[in-house]
Amino acid sequence: MWERLSGQERAAETLRRAAARPVQAYLLVGSRRAGADVAARCFAAELIGADPERGQPLVLRGAHPDVVEFEPTTNTYTLANEVREPRSKDSYRRDRTLPRVIPEIHKAPIEGERKVVVLHAADRMDDAVANALLKSIEEPPPRTVVVLVTDRPDAMLATVRSRCQRVDLDYASAAHPEAAARVRAAFASAAARVDGTGANALVLADELKSVIDEAAATQEAAAAQELEELAAQIERAGYSARAAQGLRKRVVERQAQEKRRARLDALAEGLAGLEHAYLRSLTDECDWRVDPHGAGLAVDACRDARESFEFNPNEALLLERLVLHLPVPGTAPAGRR
Repeated sequence: MWERLSGQERAAETLRRAAARPVQAYLLVGSRRAGADVAARCFAAELIGADPERGQPLVLRGAHPDVVEFEPTTNTYTLANEVREPRSKDSYRRDRTLPRVIPEIHKAPIEGERKVVVLHAADRMDDAVANALLKSIEEPPPRTVVVLVTDRPDAMLATVRSRCQRVDLDYASAAHPEAAARVRAAFASAAARVDGTGANALVLADELKSVIDEAAATQEAAAAQELEELAAQIERAGYSARAAQGLRKRVVERQAQEKRRARLDALAEGLAGLEHAYLRSLTDECDWRVDPHGAGLAVDACRDARESFEFNPNEALLLERLVLHLPVPGTAPAGRR
């Protein structure tokens, strides 16, 4: 199981030792790229004593009844969506039949002697949510361990951080560097083809969206295969129809979030490539050019696109808007080629 956490031997050993005598809450610090989500699941499997044949595969798929994972439905955690049961006047987007953090922390384990509640992207809690969770993190039931996962610990309330034992993962480079390089190159090549017209923006935006689609296709295929394997595992485990439906719903929700992250990651790589292209246009390394003001506007447009993408906009319209805000390049003087 722990072999999935590649390049994190130090953190893996720390977590294995911690699982033998756990405290009430942990803070895992590291990016998804570094394997923070995998580390959280491996740690959770160790904490509940999951067996290798049935329990560990279910935990690693986010489908074990004694390991409940959460991630914000929107840009941040909200009380009604993830933290507590929705109230009559609450506005919420998440299916109210899905688990909420505080009730899950206080529910007893179903199969074993211990339960683990995992909060991914824990830095995306505002003060109201963090304060609502503080008591449950500080004093969960004796058989519950809370695991917070973040790559931005300084964005969390100090009072929350101080209640957790911290484990840091080592930095890791891109998991699929070749795919990331292809996305960067495709976005970078678009800079030289901008002509300022709406028709051009439509064409380039469609090409860039296709690049994102291709980069995210691996995640789509993996999700479909995972659901097939999950169905077989649930049948072997003998879960009731109701329990199986609940587990499948949790996995489908997680997969939707992972697909979204895959698209976000692809866009982030592409925008980084585009920004680099404009910086290169100011040097002798490029056969087209924009002036420094235009390069600055392009970098601003990339930043705006990156921020807007977090709020689930229409991708095609966002990319069209991005291209329309990019400067039209000119030909570099002969001495700069």
